Amino acid sequence: MSGIIHLCTLFQDLRKAQPGVLWMVTCYHYETRTRTVYYTDSNGNRKSRIETYQEKVVTYTGAEVKLTIGCIPLYMYIVACR
Repeated sequence: MSGIIHLCTLFQDLRKAQPGVLWMVTCYHYETRTRTVYYTDSNGNRKSRIETYQEKVVTYTGAEVKLTIGCIPLYMYIVACR
């Protein structure tokens, strides 16, 4: 029975708690990069080739908690990504 009592207490605490919003943002773009790859062909000759690939570059990350009154946020903001 202690598990049920703990669960009921948890729900009561959640009802009494002040709600909030967690804002999380990640700004990124993709860059095309090149690399030289070396390999051995079927004749045993060492050769190279240039490969291109896309890499994700993260330029900004952020998070902030905003408290609310009922369902109305105290204040909200938007993070501008450059």
